[in-house]
Amino acid sequence: MISTKSVVTNEQQVLKLILDNPNLLATLDDNYFVSEVGKDLFEAFRVLRLNNAKFIDSSILSEGSKLNKEIDSRLIQDLRNVEADISNFDYNVKRLKSDFSKVKLQDVTMKNLVKIVNGKGDLDLEAISEIQKEINRTVDFVHGGEKKVYTMEELVKDYEEELKLRVKGEGYISTGDSYLDSKLHGGGFLKGSINIIHGPSGMGKSIFALNLIAKQINKQIPCFYSTPEMGKDATMDRLLALRSILTTNQLGNIYNADVEALDFIMDAVKKEGRKLSRLSKFRLLPSADTSLVEIADIVKTHKREMGVKSAVVTIDLLTMLKEFNKNSKGGKASDYEDAMNLAHVLARQGQDSYLGVVQTRREQMKVVIKDIEDVYKLSPGPESIKSSSAVYERARSVMGIFRPKHVALQYLGETAEVVVMDDTLICSIQKANMGQLANLKYLYDGSKSKLWKYIEDENSEE
Repeated sequence: MISTKSVVTNEQQVLKLILDNPNLLATLDDNYFVSEVGKDLFEAFRVLRLNNAKFIDSSILSEGSKLNKEIDSRLIQDLRNVEADISNFDYNVKRLKSDFSKVKLQDVTMKNLVKIVNGKGDLDLEAISEIQKEINRTVDFVHGGEKKVYTMEELVKDYEEELKLRVKGEGYISTGDSYLDSKLHGGGFLKGSINIIHGPSGMGKSIFALNLIAKQINKQIPCFYSTPEMGKDATMDRLLALRSILTTNQLGNIYNADVEALDFIMDAVKKEGRKLSRLSKFRLLPSADTSLVEIADIVKTHKREMGVKSAVVTIDLLTMLKEFNKNSKGGKASDYEDAMNLAHVLARQGQDSYLGVVQTRREQMKVVIKDIEDVYKLSPGPESIKSSSAVYERARSVMGIFRPKHVALQYLGETAEVVVMDDTLICSIQKANMGQLANLKYLYDGSKSKLWKYIEDENSEE
């Protein structure tokens, strides 16, 4: 038999994590608990979540005691006192499934094998073969099909297959932008990864993210856009301006338009709307009061509708989500670390590529801006991200966004030299696992919320 103490300890940790993060229930597709109390507490949690009830002691006790008399106030309080780390959730769930599978093998599979072996007559090889298949299925279920030990022959064979998949683009999802894809290992975002865009306010982080999304929409790359900061209408203003002949100013100030201008705007919106309506691989999540797990749950449901296994999930701003702000005075470093660990778990479970937009501080201290060259000293580095170590360490790629002319106007004013500058957006790839560090340059048009790959003038002096 399996160790009861070991099983119960692991079950308590999973239940504690669900108690603290109820939306984690969405990541478990079945009840894999072995102990009766564990099974019944999990079912009580399911009922509470289904009814949008709060996970307070009284509601847990009300639902739990209906299923099991051992579920009392003291047991619930003991569960709240359990120490559990969200970064170990993947491991804990794997242990949960392993213990569940052991019990299944002991109670069903092995009993059937003993019955066959002890039976009269010839050995039923077909029945034994079915049991062997069941054991193999159980091993795959526990390990997700991943072998634990490889011979060199197996390694070479699997690696050759992996290279074939890379040629087909498997394992990675295009960002939608071929310019950016060319600088990232694998030609896009790794499935199951977190990627970060950062920069100070006004630099164009959201416009950069939205331009990627617009290209993903055009190329029918499955994509989701969560905008807790911007909201639905402001997002559509920018998306329509980016894709049509309209500007954000025309759309934002439509109440000032005369009859002729109004007809022009509405005709352009309807024309672009018909095109967008035919593109089915995009979903907008505009809620400002949401969490990582709620987003993952929605993504999982809608991927099923789309008939796809992976997607790009862009969140702007990532740090506005509930998990980053458990403390009423603003997110603490520990909140950021837990939230990034959770995002990593959810991205891997869904095999999705998360793209998070985060705010950074503008480094002003000890920086004197006298000319245009000095402006580049304010280009944001990853160290300027709040709780940068937690964000940076969990990210597969980190990209800093900077607009030199925007900053030059603020510090130097409308001098002749500043006025003639092209308004460019520089995307600096500051971390890229197995990829290259690079600066990508785009021409920026705020009136259209649009970016174009910047082509350097061959005749200009270097």
